Amino acid sequence: MTTVAEPASMRFMPPYQAHRKSMPEILKGGVQTIQQALPGLGLYRIAIAGIEADDAIATLVEKWCRASADPDIILSTDKDFLQMLNDRVCIYDHFKGQWRDPAYVEEKFGVTPLQIGDLLALMGDAADGITGVDKVGAKTAAGLLRINGTLERLISNADKVGGQAGVNLRQGVEAARLSWQLVSFKTDVSLGLTWRLLLQPG
Repeated sequence: MTTVAEPASMRFMPPYQAHRKSMPEILKGGVQTIQQALPGLGLYRIAIAGIEADDAIATLVEKWCRASADPDIILSTDKDFLQMLNDRVCIYDHFKGQWRDPAYVEEKFGVTPLQIGDLLALMGDAADGITGVDKVGAKTAAGLLRINGTLERLISNADKVGGQAGVNLRQGVEAARLSWQLVSFKTDVSLGLTWRLLLQPG
């Protein structure tokens, strides 16, 4: 579990996660109880001031993939994490009781996991207040990425995109790049721990 300070991302896109409601008072006391119980359950809690939980998790996943051949499981409902899926990393949606793998991404979104960040940068993500490109939806964004591969290549070819989609794209280049920054992860966060420490909670 990772607890964090206010996301630094809010400095350059104020709507980012701004719509999220504060935690109900009834849950605040429960969080502290859970945090105190984690060591006894063999779970290590990471708290890094000023670091977003997503970046800490992404860093852990990257480090684990380099250090071990064992699979890595992310428990989350956040679409951003879909970009980390591969043959060793999977996601478990604990609310729906469903597993997510690369095949799920390709079937649901029409892109590969590596393209999820670019897709969200184009179509936006209302859950996190990511604006994306105005009037570019999921199907249009996926189609453009299937042709161009990456967001930057698409932007380079923006003049070749016809119709209203091309107009919207050319007008929304800045918004797309800004949105991409918000949905991309840092994977080099200094966590101040070792795998041995994680095996010895408390």
